[in-house]
Amino acid sequence: MILNSNELVKAIDRYEQEHPLTIDQKLKILDGLYEEAKNLGHFDSRNISQGIEDDIKIARIMNEDV
Repeated sequence: MILNSNELVKAIDRYEQEHPLTIDQKLKILDGLYEEAKNLGHFDSRNISQGIEDDIKIARIMNEDV
């Protein structure tokens, strides 16, 4: 049981600084998470465009000053 979450966060941050991941490792993790989400049915191929309008709107807002 975690009694002090601040100490856990500090320990995780310290570990990540001491053991950085390479870009290949990060991409493998991302690919694995994507495959898991697909297997769980998160991405429905029948309605692939659902929410794309919101994504485009958010991207435009974020890139206004760029």
